[in-house]
Amino acid sequence: MMPKLNGLILSGGLSSRMGSEKRLLTYHDKTQETYLYEVLQPFCEEVFVSINANQTSALPVIKDCFDDMKSPLVGIIAAMKAYPDTAWLVIACDMPFVKQELIEQLIKHRNPTKMATAFENKAIEQDKKKVFTMWSEQENTRQPISVEPLITIYEPAMISHFMNAYEAKRKSVLRVLQQVEVEMVQVSDVKLLQNINTFDEYQQAKKHVITSRH
Repeated sequence: MMPKLNGLILSGGLSSRMGSEKRLLTYHDKTQETYLYEVLQPFCEEVFVSINANQTSALPVIKDCFDDMKSPLVGIIAAMKAYPDTAWLVIACDMPFVKQELIEQLIKHRNPTKMATAFENKAIEQDKKKVFTMWSEQENTRQPISVEPLITIYEPAMISHFMNAYEAKRKSVLRVLQQVEVEMVQVSDVKLLQNINTFDEYQQAKKHVITSRH
């Protein structure tokens, strides 16, 4: 039987470059955490917002279980510990162009015999190329650099790989994802996977989201 699927909106970051919490920004006439919650609801048994110990939300939450590491990794681990037999559709809160059709595409290609199902995101290659080269010299990697770690379905067995990374003090979810078997999915438009990190990017993205409605 295929494990049930929950949704997790990763919102526990410091948002230091943005200057305010990215989950509370509005692109669709509602906060980003509310928008993504509503996007995920039709596809998931339950949906939660992943937050750190200093945050609160009116939506169902799962708080980070470790406070000695600042990384999406600890949010995912907390969710997997809370629901160990459940797969998780994880999405970062700073992706304003995600829509239900994209989630539907990911779920359609879900392969529970692999550790994860993820989009190919060519935009990652340029940003991570130098780091990836260093990783490749140190260890065997199975997946290309372009695998997207933060809008991904993680099967329950991924918990051991994430815990190994945490115990080794490795923060990168991408690095963990590269070392396991992944079902790769081609995205229709890589711009849908764009994340927004600064206020200037937010202003530009908001204009684009508004324009795209008409």
